[in-house]
Amino acid sequence: MSQWYYADAQRERHGPVEAGILRGKFRQNELDLSTLVWREGMDQWQPLSAMAEELQLIEKASPGIDLRADYVAIENGTAATPISLQKADETHSPYTAPASISPGMARWLAAAKWSTPASGSGWPPTASTA
Repeated sequence: MSQWYYADAQRERHGPVEAGILRGKFRQNELDLSTLVWREGMDQWQPLSAMAEELQLIEKASPGIDLRADYVAIENGTAATPISLQKADETHSPYTAPASISPGMARWLAAAKWSTPASGSGWPPTASTA
């Protein structure tokens, strides 16, 4: 493992430190790509950007999702029909009440005895009961 040295913003030398320490300081924004670094075997101090690959500072982006096959399927008509188009005759809204209630909900509603409060029950409160 190489021992690294780095110069802070005031050009004061720090080190030796392991490469992992440099990576951590870079990821915590304590160092930036213009920070000068040096290790044994280097002729002179270099900006961190010149050593980014060796220090594994910048992760390579993933290539993403390849959609070319999907575009070909759409163009030649072999793509699956979206569900929203398959049931075009049925309109659905998340705000539409269900056509029927479940047996469990029916039992709950019956047990709740949905009715108006009896007179004299204290509901709704009046000036004398409040």
